[in-house]
Amino acid sequence: NTVAQDMGILLESPAIGDFTYRQALGDLVADLDNRLDVELVDCWLAQVLITLPSTAGSGEALAAVESFLASPAGLAYQWTSKFSGAERLQAVRCRAFVWQPSDVERRAEQAQQLRALGRASATSAIIYHLSFPVHVGRFENLREEVFRTVAYACLMVLFALMFALPVHVAFIAFLNICCVLLTVFGFMGITGVSA
Repeated sequence: NTVAQDMGILLESPAIGDFTYRQALGDLVADLDNRLDVELVDCWLAQVLITLPSTAGSGEALAAVESFLASPAGLAYQWTSKFSGAERLQAVRCRAFVWQPSDVERRAEQAQQLRALGRASATSAIIYHLSFPVHVGRFENLREEVFRTVAYACLMVLFALMFALPVHVAFIAFLNICCVLLTVFGFMGITGVSA
């Protein structure tokens, strides 16, 4: 079972005047199109830049982008682009329609593959979806880091208490804090909040 999702592709500071960047963007779109789980890649910037000759510079590329955005076909994409004050393209948002598996583990694996595809591209594209952080929280090993952080925090609290209170009172207060943490983590473990 799969569910269709609208996934975002963020291109920060696209070097539209650079031919290698334009090639890399075309390759990224082609790589996404070739995946079986990607239904459609809607990247207007790639479509505009692919029409430019290899010798086109920044001025010609920017003129082509502005011309497209001013056209009737580009009006729908104006909100997906951001220009800086100096008429430089600062960011572009593209999208892809992805079939995400219903199985959470396979969905997490798919998210990691898609993010790696964006990072490996010379465009440094950020591929994102609302569900990606959920998969990181569930399937990447965070448990050890949480417990290590809690242990360091408890030790720092113990040292602070020992400076502020008599030693026997500091240990009693520290044990009280540890009991509260044990209760919270125990409840989370029993109810499945941490899973």
